[in-house]
Amino acid sequence: MIKSPCIGVCEIDPVNNFCKGCGRTIHQITNWTIYTEKEKRDIIANLKENPRKLKINS
Repeated sequence: MIKSPCIGVCEIDPVNNFCKGCGRTIHQITNWTIYTEKEKRDIIANLKENPRKLKINS
């Protein structure tokens, strides 16, 4: 089972619409439980290749 990349810093940046903690979109966060294992792996791989994480204080 693939775990959520959530790190407990759940704050959506209003400018880019990505979570400041995990880098996912709100759509990816809310649909995480219904994604297939492949979809979850793809999302995590994309986060690692194209990090969207922002500094918390930015």
